[in-house]
Parts: sequence; C-alpha cells; structure tokens
Amino acid sequence: MNAFNFFLFFFSIMFIGCTSEMSLKEVSKEEVIKRLRARTYNQSGVLYISPNRDTLTTAGRELLNTGKASKRFFEDENGLIKNIEISKLKESDIFFEIMYREFQDHPLNYLGEIEIECNELEKIRRAYQTDQSSRKKGFTGQGDKENREILFSFVNKCGWEPLLPNMDSIWFIYQHSGEKLMAYYFTDIQEMYENGYLSSRSMALSIDRIRMNAGYPQVYGSQIVVQSFYDIQDEVNVNKRRKSMGMKSIQQRARDAGFDYVGPAIETENN
Repeated sequence: MNAFNFFLFFFSIMFIGCTSEMSLKEVSKEEVIKRLRARTYNQSGVLYISPNRDTLTTAGRELLNTGKASKRFFEDENGLIKNIEISKLKESDIFFEIMYREFQDHPLNYLGEIEIECNELEKIRRAYQTDQSSRKKGFTGQGDKENREILFSFVNKCGWEPLLPNMDSIWFIYQHSGEKLMAYYFTDIQEMYENGYLSSRSMALSIDRIRMNAGYPQVYGSQIVVQSFYDIQDEVNVNKRRKSMGMKSIQQRARDAGFDYVGPAIETENN
C-alpha cells in the first residue's frame, strides 16, 4: 500500500468513526428508567467511554465496577444504546444509579402476582393492618411478602389512583417491600408526594431507606441500626433537613427510640 492509499484508508476510518459517533443521540435518564421499567431497554455492543469520548480509563472502570458512577446514554437510529459515558458519581444521580442497578435483574421477577380485582380495596386495607399489627407485636417482617403481592398486583392491574386517598397508610406496605420493589415504584411514590398525596415525612423515610439499602448515607436520619443512626450525609445540618420535612429533631428521634444522640448535630436541636 503506497503512502497516498494508506492516508486515504486512515482518514476513511476516522470519518466513519466520527460519523458513527455523531449519529448517536443522548437518551435522558428519565427515558432510560421508563424503558427499564417497561422491559424495552435495549443495548448492543455498548462502548463505555470517558467524558472526553476517549476509551474508559482505569479509574473510570473502577467507578463502573463499583456501581457508583454517573452515566450518560447514547443511542443509534434503531434505539439501541451504543455508548455509555462514565464519570464520577454526582449527588443528583444517586437515585438514578440505584434504580439502574436494581433494574439489571428486573424487580417484578421477585413479585409473585396474585389475582385481584379493582373493587377489592378491602384486601389492601387488611394488608395494611397486617403490616402494622405484626410490627406492634414485635414480629418485624411477618406477612410482608403476602402484603406486597396484594398491593403491587392491584397497582399493576388498576393503577395507584383508587388508593390515593389513603396513601400515607398504604405507603407502609411499600416501605416494607424490599429494596428492588422500592426502587421500581419510587418514581410513582415521588410523583404522589409532589402532587400532595403523600406526606413529607413518608417521602423522607423512603429516601433514607432506599439509600441505606444501596449503601449510601441517609439524608434525614430516619434509619436506626442497633440503637444508633445509620450513616448520615452532612450530619451537622440534618435537623434543618428534618425540619423542612416536618420531622422532629434527631435528638428527639433518638430519645423516642430509647437512646441518646451523640453527633455533630448535637447543638442544633432548637435551630
């Protein structure tokens, strides 16, 4: 191959590569979650890349392998995800990362759906009563599997709308449904909160539970493990965040649970 033909070949390859990359369009994280929920998410021959479009670095691969990376998705004209850009995880992307991780093995695979009709709201009410009575008796978790099968079988068939007037009660079944199903239905819960059907306190507890289950620090200090708070992000300001969600101080939360709070927010109880 002479020099001219070599350079022609080289620039042809470069042109094809650039054209191929330019033909990809970004897919929003909301759309990715929508597709994952609907089982219509498709990727083929995915190339993981760095923010400057280079091959992923060793540091980037470590972020990817630990499941704690921010991602941007790019698809071809056939709707296939071809490139995923990897960067250091941003706080704003944590919930997307949690949901993306849980959806790799679809959460509904863990739900044994049952037959239920849309007029059988009494079954939902009894599931809530079972959830609460088992915990008051100290049998934490007893009946959770049956309760979530009743609730989510109903929701998958009839939607959330018939349940909206009683969401702060029904929410307890969701809260005790396990990390995969909590992640799957979280966008629904968030929408109900934003539309006034769910209390701020319930929303805060769900955020903390999901983050804790995925190994991230909680935000509002609602999760207690063995007479101590699970790790709290920016703990010195936790009472400000709790107050914004209509929650008692973290000091009072500790007292209610039978122990004394000792931590960086110790002086902020009345602020």
